[in-house]
Amino acid sequence: MSPKIDWEEYNESATQQESLPAGIYHVKVVSSEEKTSAKGNAYFNIRLEDLESGKTACFDTIMISGKGVRIGLAKLSKLGFKPGDDDEIVAAQLIGKIAFVSLKEDTYGGNTRLTVDISAKTSSCGYWSEDNPPAESDGSDLDKAPF
Repeated sequence: MSPKIDWEEYNESATQQESLPAGIYHVKVVSSEEKTSAKGNAYFNIRLEDLESGKTACFDTIMISGKGVRIGLAKLSKLGFKPGDDDEIVAAQLIGKIAFVSLKEDTYGGNTRLTVDISAKTSSCGYWSEDNPPAESDGSDLDKAPF
């Protein structure tokens, strides 16, 4: 006998996967993986989850060497890491870190998704620390943040 398919559970899961609109979100790092680029630069791939809805806000890359290291270090700073705390951060240390991020729609290869807006107003990297949240008018020309 074949297993019964629970279409109701599928529909609920699909609803939870619907993307969020562009805006500023209070997020938590829920997954993190250290990788190396083709040029040999180290980075973290992370998944950020919106604390209010529980939905995936976006995936982000935090460069820890190479060309994007300044923005990467700024992101780590907003996630609570400080110079001198630890010179070697491993992917697992990012799990559970909380910050605010500005997200914008980005289209690549015909697919539209949310990405961190590194040019967001009053932010050096699209992130704000949890203890220094952005004003509602901050972000990438957004009139109102959805929080």
